Amino acid sequence: LYRTQQSQTFWSTELQNNVQQQSQREITGAAQLEAHTADQSLTEITLAVKQLADYQAALFIQKSLLGEGGYWDGNSELIQRADGQYANAASDRASVFIPNTTTLSPELVADLNVSMYLDFSAPSVLKQNPNIGAVYYVGADNYTVYYPNINLANAVPADFDARSQSFYTVAVPENDPERKPVWTEPYQDPAGTGLIVTTSVPIYDHIGQFRGVMSADVQLSKISEQISAIKLGKTGFAFLIDPSGHIIAMPDAGYKVFGIVPELVPVGESPKTTVLGLGSSDLQKITKKM
Repeated sequence: LYRTQQSQTFWSTELQNNVQQQSQREITGAAQLEAHTADQSLTEITLAVKQLADYQAALFIQKSLLGEGGYWDGNSELIQRADGQYANAASDRASVFIPNTTTLSPELVADLNVSMYLDFSAPSVLKQNPNIGAVYYVGADNYTVYYPNINLANAVPADFDARSQSFYTVAVPENDPERKPVWTEPYQDPAGTGLIVTTSVPIYDHIGQFRGVMSADVQLSKISEQISAIKLGKTGFAFLIDPSGHIIAMPDAGYKVFGIVPELVPVGESPKTTVLGLGSSDLQKITKKM
């Protein structure tokens, strides 16, 4: 009887270990597969923005010609609002916004005239990359050209300075000396599209002068839909966190496991809720590994 009990204990332990190892392999494999898929998607977005930034840099080489306003002329197309900010017509392909703190100089208008040639490239980037919610250029002299046209002047304050936002500051020379594409942390979009992450590429002209930043927003609601569709067994689920454990995307089941509620993130700010330090000691060990 004693030996039988020993044998049962041994085989029970072996079975449990095998099941755990198999489960771990399945979960790890699923996570790696989905991570690879996400990597590919985000890499494609970064490449598209990089190509658009190269196109913008090439436009600046022809500023003496394109800046005259042969295609679109800010001298006649810009409309000053009651609060002093400048915008453009809703019928244009892009939203233009210049805050009321910026002087509308001939140099700025010329730069804007050049940037409006993005009409011939930016819309196709949106069409070919459905995960991109918006693509836009912020000039160093403080103007924004935003696709699609959402009447940006109606969505942001009259004195809104896009150059103070993370999607711009991550790519300025002092923060991105290598001039590489950079991703922001998730944040609440000032334009009102919800929680987003942004990839930004700095733009320099042919003489090496920093001219501005080209960016694309990825709406996290779309990523959340993809994450929510991942199923593991009967009750398993997937979620996405940043290196500090802040929640980027998580289904309702995840919030129940960690005993928390979805966070309301203020405009312009990043999520603060983290999975680190929550739940049982076993769960905390797992989230540290994550």
